[in-house]
Amino acid sequence: MSDGVGFGYLYRYQCTDPKSLPQAISLDHVIASVWKDLELTCANSHHLSKTEAMIFDAHQTLLQDENFISGIRKRIADGMPLGNAILENGKEKALPFLQGKDPDLVHIAEDIMDITYQMLDAASAGKKQEKYKSPVVLYADDVLPSVLLKLLEETKVSAVLCRDNSDLSHSAIIARAAQIPMLSISGFDLPDGTPLIVDGENGYITDHPDYARLLEINTRTRRKSADFRDFPIEVRGNAGCPEEVEKISKSGRNIGLYRSEYFYLQKEKLPGDREVFLYLQRLIRHFAGNIFDYRLPDFGRDKLPAYLNNPASENGIGFLLSEGRILKQQMDAVKACSPTNALRILLPFVQNAKQIIAVRTLLAPQDVPVGAMIETRMADETLEEIISESAFISIGTNDLLCSISGSERISYRTASEGAMDRMFSYIAHVCQAAKQHGISVCICGEIASDPKYTEKLLQTGIDSISVPYFHIFNIQN
Repeated sequence: MSDGVGFGYLYRYQCTDPKSLPQAISLDHVIASVWKDLELTCANSHHLSKTEAMIFDAHQTLLQDENFISGIRKRIADGMPLGNAILENGKEKALPFLQGKDPDLVHIAEDIMDITYQMLDAASAGKKQEKYKSPVVLYADDVLPSVLLKLLEETKVSAVLCRDNSDLSHSAIIARAAQIPMLSISGFDLPDGTPLIVDGENGYITDHPDYARLLEINTRTRRKSADFRDFPIEVRGNAGCPEEVEKISKSGRNIGLYRSEYFYLQKEKLPGDREVFLYLQRLIRHFAGNIFDYRLPDFGRDKLPAYLNNPASENGIGFLLSEGRILKQQMDAVKACSPTNALRILLPFVQNAKQIIAVRTLLAPQDVPVGAMIETRMADETLEEIISESAFISIGTNDLLCSISGSERISYRTASEGAMDRMFSYIAHVCQAAKQHGISVCICGEIASDPKYTEKLLQTGIDSISVPYFHIFNIQN
């Protein structure tokens, strides 16, 4: 997850137990305390660039989100202790984002649980200062970004070990920014204080190292390149809320993928038509760029709000066309908003050209460009028909790799070399077909955020890459 090598003494981090919290403290005091702590930590951190510090913007957004906070207030009003109310609310709000295989949804769940445990720490009047030797090798089942950043400021953290984090997790981004190794491990049972060497380059740990081994690691250094080069294609930003749109817009970037399903997944019931219209209007008002690819809600078998109560036999646009209510809301909102040259509609999980034609018909008389997401490997005839009806193409690599591998739960980190080669070959095939029709191709998905694969993606002939806003700097660099 992060290269390099480090030596330190094992420190196991455990989150605050909600049962141990005092009951006199108020929720408003907790919110104010966490807000102040976030501002100070990010402002004073010398480990994060402005781009990397954006990771914590989502935490402040949650503190301002009444839909998030109201769940805690309701539980307290029902007689639940403050700590339990905070924890139960966090788990409930994170659950919808953990049910699918979309990594960006998992990042939202990570943000929710991180701010939840920050609130628990604040409710305990600050987590008790732990007694640990320095340097520290931090271990936790799931390393929270806020915990890692605070420890980086308090002491010398030389390495990070975890069970559940991925290469693209927020904690991994912070570890790379701080130039410390981070490894994912399982079956780890060494006691606190154990001296460890963590080798992120070769993927192993050594406990109780001898002098010769310590001398060896002192000769190895980790370099972080600061070179800036002209990038041959455009790097766009993924977004899932108005605040992210505003940040990407202010940075001068275009939106390559707006995930409109986040809006629905955070609701306890189907929102009304006017609420949907006002939400889209707010997004457009925040955006000042040239391209805003607004993807219609991507619902289906692995990602579905409970209130829809639908078996979801289809995914993406197929589901929306069969379900009807949400698609009508979206089309009415698009037509009611003042049209802009930037707004383009992106259809998820397109399987045939008829789906694109149906959406264009619903948008009439507004002439809004409609593009298709290619997320499964399909016959050349079907692909040709889809491309011929599309104003632009976006390739979703997460589902595409699953389709090529024949597995619903595979990721690029565990896929075979053959499956990866077939995926890159198919992406190049799609790009070639799109070029013949004079339309552009954008790549999104987990692999787009990994700099190790950027060059290979460039070789396929894509026109742009779209990544979460906190990955833009790494990819552009």
